[in-house]
Amino acid sequence: MKILILNSDIGYGGAEKNMAFVANELAKKGHEITFLTYRINNCLQELHPAVIHKHIQLETKGGNPFSMVRSILKLRGYIKKEKFDVAL
Repeated sequence: MKILILNSDIGYGGAEKNMAFVANELAKKGHEITFLTYRINNCLQELHPAVIHKHIQLETKGGNPFSMVRSILKLRGYIKKEKFDVAL
């Protein structure tokens, strides 16, 4: 199964740690995992070698509404192009 995990970054926080754990366990079971970050391009958690870390810089501040729409469309386009079975 092709699975996308989406989060702002892969830092030291509890959510990030749990998402990395889930990604690693699913990768061990043979699933194709992509961990997509959209705010900070770093990886402070250890990821299984099969987990793909992809970063797309998106507008995340409450500024121009048109840039927010562009960011949503950019993310949507990536998800549609890659044809993920599941997105978290």
